[in-house]
Amino acid sequence: MILETGGQDTLGQSIAAAAVNGRIAVIGVTPEKHSAIPDYLSLILKNVTIRGIANGSRAMFVDLIRAIEANGVETVVARTFKFADAPQAYAYFAAAKHIGKVLIEFERN
Repeated sequence: MILETGGQDTLGQSIAAAAVNGRIAVIGVTPEKHSAIPDYLSLILKNVTIRGIANGSRAMFVDLIRAIEANGVETVVARTFKFADAPQAYAYFAAAKHIGKVLIEFERN
């Protein structure tokens, strides 16, 4: 199961990473002017199922969190920036070449 949250441009990467008979859940989409064209051959040869997930109820979110915790799903962090480097973090994020979360750390007092 792949949770695709990276937008239209990363769908191809998710298809490439999917196992035979794998499933991809597309959660939310950022509005873009173009649509990504997935690798249909890989999609068909791997028998991958893609399902769109709209924002659900609070109960559904709680169930999702429980499933993530129960199955040891970990967040992929592409890069972490200090708060002072926030402009660089936003530039890195805007370049859209990362896979995973881009984090900005706040100092704790």
